[in-house]
Amino acid sequence: MSRVIQYCLSEDVLDKVMHLFWEKGFFATSIDEVVKITGLNRSAIYRYFGSKEQLYVAMLRRYLSQITVQLTRPLVEPSSSSIIAIQTFFLQFTKIMQIPVQEKGCFLVMTATDLPLHSDVINQISNEFLKKLQQLFSDLLNQAIQQGICDAKLNCQQTTSFLLGNIMGLMTLFRAQASKTIVDEHIFGLNQYLEYLKCEARR
Repeated sequence: MSRVIQYCLSEDVLDKVMHLFWEKGFFATSIDEVVKITGLNRSAIYRYFGSKEQLYVAMLRRYLSQITVQLTRPLVEPSSSSIIAIQTFFLQFTKIMQIPVQEKGCFLVMTATDLPLHSDVINQISNEFLKKLQQLFSDLLNQAIQQGICDAKLNCQQTTSFLLGNIMGLMTLFRAQASKTIVDEHIFGLNQYLEYLKCEARR
């Protein structure tokens, strides 16, 4: 991000720009709306960022560094067994339901759903995020097998794809403003599935 922008705009204003793109998406957000939030004129925004797309990329990276890092911490720094780490990751979404911004879903997942419409740079950021999640799940599942927590016959690739699909599903439920009951039951079902994986190893 441009040092000039960081100097001119407060963290609060940068957050407002991020949330604007997060809520409305790239195509529905106008530069005039950005001008209103930042207090900068159009020429200043283009001069410092180069384009609306580059501004959007900067906000995606801000989201990655501030929000995604916190959400994925249970997977990156597990404080317990590998399967419990995955359960902890999903259970935290019951708390996210209580946060006012939850109806936006995930900024990166929302961007990923529009991938065919975006540039290569934006597509790359979204794809790298999904691949990172995929790798984190895969590593933890393989650890669970090595630890004897899961059955050695577990297909890690299929299970990883299933978990990744559920993240996309959860974020879609958030954006659709589904009830807390629906989200909680979805997470409960996931938790039961992960418990089943542990039970299979004991049979």
